[in-house]
Amino acid sequence: MKIVSAINAMIANSDRISDVVTGRTGELFFLYGGRYKWSILRDASGEIRLWFYPGTQSLNDLSSWDDYEWAGFDEMVLYSAKELGTREAVDSFDELYRVVSEKRYGVDEALDDIINGSGWGERR
Repeated sequence: MKIVSAINAMIANSDRISDVVTGRTGELFFLYGGRYKWSILRDASGEIRLWFYPGTQSLNDLSSWDDYEWAGFDEMVLYSAKELGTREAVDSFDELYRVVSEKRYGVDEALDDIINGSGWGERR
């Protein structure tokens, strides 16, 4: 499964994940390698879905659309851990969701500060 290999590469090179934006439904939109547009969502049942957007729309545009704008839009490819059906796929989707969520909230920087002792005694 090529998508699982690509997800694992994104996780291994998480420093290439940028511009994380939260959409109207909680979906996380992000760039990979400054060029590839993706979004990831964990729904209420816990299923994780990943979309790839090859079109010219910006992440900010995609993340701000309402249901009317999404209706009929087909310039995307959808991947689902559930549909792939392997334990590796489920684990990889879950890990990517965690990594993107951490990017959204600046966890990398906070952990770096903690590990390196930066910012001790400062209020943020």
